[in-house]
Amino acid sequence: MSIRCSNPFRIGPLLAAALLCNLVAILVAPCAEAQTPPAWRPLVDRLVLEGFDRAAMDSLFARAGLAYDPEPMVDKMEALYATKYGIRLVRAVQTELVRLDYLDDDVDGKIGPNTRNAVRLFEQAHGMAVTGVADEEILALAKRETQPKPADLSLPEEKALVYSSVLTPERLAEASAFYKAHRKALQKMRASYGVPEEIAVGIVTVETRCGLYLGEENAFATLASMAASRNPTILDSLVAREKPTPQQRSWLYNRMNEKADWAQDELVAMIQYAALNGLDPLRMPGSVYGAIGICQFMPTNAVKFGVDGDADGAVNLYTADDALMSLGNFLNEHGWKAGAKNLRAQRKALYRYNHSIIYVNTVLAVADHIRRGAPSQ
Repeated sequence: MSIRCSNPFRIGPLLAAALLCNLVAILVAPCAEAQTPPAWRPLVDRLVLEGFDRAAMDSLFARAGLAYDPEPMVDKMEALYATKYGIRLVRAVQTELVRLDYLDDDVDGKIGPNTRNAVRLFEQAHGMAVTGVADEEILALAKRETQPKPADLSLPEEKALVYSSVLTPERLAEASAFYKAHRKALQKMRASYGVPEEIAVGIVTVETRCGLYLGEENAFATLASMAASRNPTILDSLVAREKPTPQQRSWLYNRMNEKADWAQDELVAMIQYAALNGLDPLRMPGSVYGAIGICQFMPTNAVKFGVDGDADGAVNLYTADDALMSLGNFLNEHGWKAGAKNLRAQRKALYRYNHSIIYVNTVLAVADHIRRGAPSQ
C-alpha cells in the first residue's frame, strides 16, 4: 500500500479520523480471534476513544513479541526526579567531596558541572579513569579517604564541549562517505529549505551514524509501554530509595501521568504515520524513547514535518532521501536562516532539534569537517 497525505489534520478531524481508521484496518488486517493481552487493554480502550477501530487495535496489540515493559517509564521518571529534586547517592558523594575540599558548592543531589568536575578531580587524584560519574564506587572510596584535595591538582583545560565519541576518525569518515553518497539528495534539500548539506550530514552523523545505527529498541513497544504506564507501583523502588516527601511523591505521580499522555500522543502519531505511508508500526527500530528513522524524529514530528523526498508516494524516514528532506523542513520551520550573519538563529534552530548545547556544538564540528573536505561546488 502506498498512500500519501502530507498533513492529515488539514482535511478536518472527522475525515482524517475516518481515513486513518480505514487505513489502519487495512494495514493491520484485523483478526476476529485476536484478543488484547490484559496489560494492553486500558490503552486499547483509550485508542478506541481516539477514533481507532477496536478490531484493528486488538490485532495490533496481540502481535507476537509485543510485551509491556515498565522500564522506559521508570528510567524516564528516575531522570526527571533527579533533575528536579536530586538523588540521595549524588547528595552523599557531594557531602564527602565537600569534606575533602574537592567541591565548593551546594549539596543538592543534582549532577551539575561543578559536581562533575569535583568527581573528575577526585578520580584523577586516585589514578582512576576520569568520568565525572558520581557512583557507588566513588562514594565508598571518598568515605575512606582522609586526605584533602592536593593543592596543586587541577583539571586540564577543556576544549569546546562536544561529543568526543562522534569526532573520531571513524565517525568522521562515515560522515564524509554519507556526504559523497547522497550529494544529489543533499543539494535538493538545500535548494528546498536553505539548510547547508554539511549541517544535515552533521545531524545524521550524531543521531544515527548516518543511518548505520537506528536504535536497538522497538519504537512502538517503547511508546506503547510508556503510554500504558499509569500505575504508581512501578515507581516503588524509586520511592523506597529516595523517600520523597508527600509533595514530591505527588509531583512524581502527576508527572508520570503527563509522560504517559505524551507517549500516547506519540503512539497515535506513530500508528497514523505508519498507516499513511504503508509501514509496519511494529517493525520500526528506534531510540529509548521512540524516535525513528535516520533523522530520529518523534512520530508527531514525522507526521508534521515528514517529506516525500524520493517522490515514491510515501514518507519513509528510514531512507536517506526522505530523512534529509524532512530534517531540512524541520529546521526551516524552526527558524533556520541562511548566511553567516544568522549564526544565532542557526544555533537556535539546531537546539530545537535537540535541546543540548553539546549536541549543537558537535553538529557544527562535523559540519566544519565536511566543509573543509568537500569538493568545490
